[in-house]
Formats: sequence, C-alpha cells, structure tokens
Amino acid sequence: MLIFFFEECFRVLKNNGCLRIAVPDFKYLFEMSSFDNEYFEWKKEFFLGSSNYDVDVDQLTQADFFIREAATAKGRFYKNKVDELVLENFDNLFDDYGKTITNINSGLQFRESYTGDHITPWDYSMLKERGENLGFSRVIQSKYQGSVSAAMQGPLFDLTAPPMSLYVDLIK
Repeated sequence: MLIFFFEECFRVLKNNGCLRIAVPDFKYLFEMSSFDNEYFEWKKEFFLGSSNYDVDVDQLTQADFFIREAATAKGRFYKNKVDELVLENFDNLFDDYGKTITNINSGLQFRESYTGDHITPWDYSMLKERGENLGFSRVIQSKYQGSVSAAMQGPLFDLTAPPMSLYVDLIK
C-alpha cells in the first residue's frame, strides 16, 4: 500500500513538484528512548486525555512512549492492541537499531478501524532510499515549516507533534 502511495505521488507530480512527508522520526525516538531522561514528559498529557489508553502515567516507561509512536498496536496499555504482538519485555529493545526496526515492524498491518495507529517506522535514510529508487531528483531532510515548497511552510502543515517529527521533501 505504501509503495503504491509513493509511486502514485511520483506519477502525478509535475517536474520540480514536491512531495512533503512528515512522520514520527524513528531514529530520533529510538535514541531518545534508549536511556533514562525527561524527553517524553510532554507526552504524558496525551495518555491522560486519550480514551484509547487505560494507564496510570506513572507506570509508563521510555519504551512505552516509544512503542506508541513506532508500533501503536503493540503497546501494552493500548485498548486496541493486537494481543499476540504486544511487547511486554523491553530488555534489549534499544541495543541494536536494525534489530529494533525489524522487531517493531514485524506482524503489523493496517487496520481500517484504527487509522491513527503507527505501523511503519521511518527514518531519513529509509525515505531517501525509497525516493531515489522511484526517481525523485532530490530528497532533502527538511525542518518544521522549512519545506522547499512555499505552500507547505506554514504551521498548518503539521499540527500533531513537531518536536518528534521527521520532515522530508522529495522533489520530482
């Protein structure tokens, strides 16, 4: 499904047209989650205000925040979790980036009733490789409100979570 999305975007874009992608920055979140720190303090409000979670925020670990952004349906406190995929044991989760990508991504599928679930962890190198393989002439790691396209520079482009987002502009 995602391959079709990228191919179709490439097909319909005019020359020099821009496809702008904003996704949770998996590599950044992996690094921020791999040691004890206060990065995710700002995300506690999300869990408190969400009817999809039944958790005392004091129970949440760095790994729980990470799983929410990387593989929502595997979260141990997520009410709509896929039980057979839930990650309970976080030992070694942050030891090897490549293994974590494989483990986090395995078994996840799009579920039409849960369109807000994150199921595909992306980082810049993955998006760059995908874009170059499709024929985009440039793939640029961008910034919040920093698109090469003036139409996509405003604050309305990403209202969700700029502090943890990866922005990539793919130019045809």
